Amino acid sequence: MQDNTKLGKRTLFWMKATFIWALISAVLGLILILTNDVHALMNAAPEAPVPTGAMVLIVAIAIGCLVFGIGAAVAGIFWLFWLFRTTKNLRKVTTTKFSPWAAVICTCIPYLGYLLDFIIFRDLAKKQQCYLRSIGVDFPPVNLFLVNGWFLLSVLSGVVQIFGDSTMILGLSIAFALLGFYLFIQAFKPYIVQERMLFARYEEDRVREFEAQR
Repeated sequence: MQDNTKLGKRTLFWMKATFIWALISAVLGLILILTNDVHALMNAAPEAPVPTGAMVLIVAIAIGCLVFGIGAAVAGIFWLFWLFRTTKNLRKVTTTKFSPWAAVICTCIPYLGYLLDFIIFRDLAKKQQCYLRSIGVDFPPVNLFLVNGWFLLSVLSGVVQIFGDSTMILGLSIAFALLGFYLFIQAFKPYIVQERMLFARYEEDRVREFEAQR
């Protein structure tokens, strides 16, 4: 079993950074919508002047989206490495529905990967908590309602777009996605604490076994 603490913390850090930049971009977009006629701006002639305030907001939103994209890519890479190792570690003491490689590959499947990610993480959380409970370790629980909420809000974020492409629909979609991501971050925090406790207990057991054999 490998210590996955640092990888888990880095993954969490980049998740938070990505969320913050997404939230900033969304707020700037809301300000742009409330203070300008976005429809008129989008359909204006190329030579028509853009109000200074709107231009500043548009540039800020573009920068925010760029930073968000970079953060999301980094967070995704860390997530895949973390997922592989946490699954591999957990399978040393219990069973999981997905092998390390299967978990990573399923996560990378476009669209469907999001559903599979939910199933994978929920299974890992349940199995890890069940094992820790069986060996008498007191741990901060992962709230599975938050995990379910993350998934449902993420699905809603996509479903509402079926009803049109208006500004309101886009706002709802972004709001559902952000809230769902926030819930996942809150669920992920105690998981990596549990992971550290599992590794510490595993190492203690190995030391005891070694001393018993001397």
